[in-house]
Amino acid sequence: PSSMPLSTPSRPPRLSVGASRGSSTSVLPVSREGAVTTSEVSFETTCRKTMPGDVIRVVGSADALGNWDPKLGLPLATSAETFPRWSASTRLPLGVPMEWKLVISRAQGALDWERGANRRATLSPESDDGMWRIRVDFDGPATEPE
Repeated sequence: PSSMPLSTPSRPPRLSVGASRGSSTSVLPVSREGAVTTSEVSFETTCRKTMPGDVIRVVGSADALGNWDPKLGLPLATSAETFPRWSASTRLPLGVPMEWKLVISRAQGALDWERGANRRATLSPESDDGMWRIRVDFDGPATEPE
């Protein structure tokens, strides 16, 4: 199965986001020093299922997403002014297929994972402009990247 590309017909896809499982192989972009190239990624979600003291985290296969450990996942933040929108940014490698999900870490310690298959994303090194935005609804579809 392949990822579902999300882009407008007038511009080339910059990010593949989907909810299917599968394996893929890619060539990692590297810098002259031999390090994997990364780019800034902003995650945004809308979720009305939280209570005061809860935290939404992006948890997945990348180091910055906790390698599937919810305690180490990327914590998203909200405020009285922005609720129910939660967001945070991190650096992720270009050209590396990733799987991830959102999870609500409840104030009392319980975890509420998103339903459905893992989300998938690969940041394309060919169209990297230094900043990516991934918007999703908790338990819902992803929107087009900006």
